[in-house]
Amino acid sequence: MQQSLQDGLKKFVEGSGKKPETLHKGTVPGFDFSEKFGVSGFYFDTSAVKGWFKTKIKSIKNKTNFNPPEILSFFTSQVKVVSYLVKEELYGQYKGILTEREFEDSWHEFLASMNFSVLEEEKFQKIKRKIGYDAAHIEISQKYNFLLVSNDDGMRRKSPLALNDVELLKKIQDLS
Repeated sequence: MQQSLQDGLKKFVEGSGKKPETLHKGTVPGFDFSEKFGVSGFYFDTSAVKGWFKTKIKSIKNKTNFNPPEILSFFTSQVKVVSYLVKEELYGQYKGILTEREFEDSWHEFLASMNFSVLEEEKFQKIKRKIGYDAAHIEISQKYNFLLVSNDDGMRRKSPLALNDVELLKKIQDLS
């Protein structure tokens, strides 16, 4: 599995296959980036979605309109997944800033507006307790053949097939 992902990534980076004609706000009709990477979709860890929540918190606290970060909007037409572990980590980081109700509302808005699916397997809770969040995120991405999108440098050093959102966008934009 890992070798096929590496081969898919190499082909994608070298520009083989169909090139998108435009990269307007993240939608490239008929172009499946996950297929070009040889993966089932993209798994976003906590660090990759944290910007959405930071922006949301500012809008809640300042009572202003919410404008989500455009970088996540780029992936609207792709298979995107987070796990319950991401929700757990985010809640731990923001429980003193948001009420539980505000957090739950924000979580559901995030999933709906960004079109994310959630994995809620108990197995990953057990892995997390034994070896930590980073290893659990890597395990999830490998189990489901997802490319791991992480803005955590340490996480990306642990998984050679992980990219941050900016690196991933750059590789995609290099095709045009």
